Amino acid sequence: DQFAPYLLCGCDMVSPYNGTLFRFPLRNKHTASRSQLRKEEYSEEAMRGLFDSLHDEACELLLFLKNVRTVKAFVRREAGAEPELLFQAERSTAPGTRNEGAIANYISGRGGGGTASVDAFYERLEKADVRQLPLEAMRLTVHLRHGPASPRGDEVREEDWLVCSALGRGARRICEMCLKPEGRRLKLMPWGGTAARLSVSKRPSSTADAGEAAVATESAGSTPIAGRAYCFLPLPSATGLPVHSNGYFELSANRRDIWHGDDMVGVGQLRSEWNIALLQDVLAPCYAQLLLYARSLLHGPAFYALWPSSKPAEPWGSLVAAMYRLVLDQPLLRCEADGGSWLSARSAIFADGGG
Repeated sequence: DQFAPYLLCGCDMVSPYNGTLFRFPLRNKHTASRSQLRKEEYSEEAMRGLFDSLHDEACELLLFLKNVRTVKAFVRREAGAEPELLFQAERSTAPGTRNEGAIANYISGRGGGGTASVDAFYERLEKADVRQLPLEAMRLTVHLRHGPASPRGDEVREEDWLVCSALGRGARRICEMCLKPEGRRLKLMPWGGTAARLSVSKRPSSTADAGEAAVATESAGSTPIAGRAYCFLPLPSATGLPVHSNGYFELSANRRDIWHGDDMVGVGQLRSEWNIALLQDVLAPCYAQLLLYARSLLHGPAFYALWPSSKPAEPWGSLVAAMYRLVLDQPLLRCEADGGSWLSARSAIFADGGG
């Protein structure tokens, strides 16, 4: 029975299974030599390397996904044995979160009597007031726990994140690009967002279950992230920013970077222009909104660690320039004079830093 290896983790191939199983069978030298698909041996060591890579990115994998909330990795040591948990990462939203799923619901038509087709979405977008398109701002907690099969012990890692996303809110230019024949053909969607890590804590699982204090907690300023590009899942492309940047990007042919360049024509030029518009019209406002939310959650250097310290290479430089234009009049600079208040850059007076 070719489906027998999938009768695991509650999956019986009869009733609906609330999840997705990925099975990674090992291929030794003997079976690889007989394979008509791939002659390369895949050892236990190579598989553990794959699991180690997944473990290291497990928390950040879940930040922008629409439906996946938990990722678990199991090991079955021999045929017939029960799988043993290696690790699991689980995402949850802070209590009181109201707008989670607002973007996905709008796109699919849920709650408004619409349908889930792309054409139906474009019809809704064409009639919409762009100022009322959905915006999400969520505080997420991701727990990374280790199971009996893990050599890492019983440590629990907890990461606190702030994620701001939008669907073309207030961005008429990019919504019009979606609705053009070329945009419809490419199935463009004005969806993007940014994510900042607020803190990281580590504790033994026994204290986590008992609700005791974390053994070690680090704030955003002491644990900066190397910002990466996401197309809902992370790409191997660094942005040079202290936050992650997600978008419905047009990707390069090898799907390792977003499409960009000034020397393109035709569809290539459209894809490049789309990505720039997404960065400037959707991600930049999300970044500005993220900073406005973060000012009440972080203080001092930890808050300012979320700001770009320099202009990164293009196309990410266009995001930074657009974001700084947006925050020019926003009260995001803390002044402790007269009891303390938040000022905008335009209204602030900057002291000479020469000493």
